[in-house]
Amino acid sequence: MQRALLERQQRTDEFTLRMQQSQPPPVPGDLRQQQELDRSHLQSLQRLQNLNSQQLLQFNGPQQVFPPDPGAGRMQMLQQQQQFERDRQLELQQLRWEEQRVRDSLQGPPRQK
Repeated sequence: MQRALLERQQRTDEFTLRMQQSQPPPVPGDLRQQQELDRSHLQSLQRLQNLNSQQLLQFNGPQQVFPPDPGAGRMQMLQQQQQFERDRQLELQQLRWEEQRVRDSLQGPPRQK
């Protein structure tokens, strides 16, 4: 019964995260709005990961737990943030490229003299 409740809570949390991520993207060029949305998504993801870990510990019961290495946690978070930023920059570049392609197509072919 407890496992079913945990699984249901996880599905609910995942659904909530997907709903937040399915919000319409910010207007191209609005960097502040994009950064706020990215920060919100990262926080939600981290919250879900922490909750999942806590629920697994609760469900599996006490086991031999080693003291956490504070440096490892910070390093993992830093790596996740760096990867997130690389992915975000790539997406921004793709959006800029697409925007330029649309502008070019609206202008039509270059005119010859």
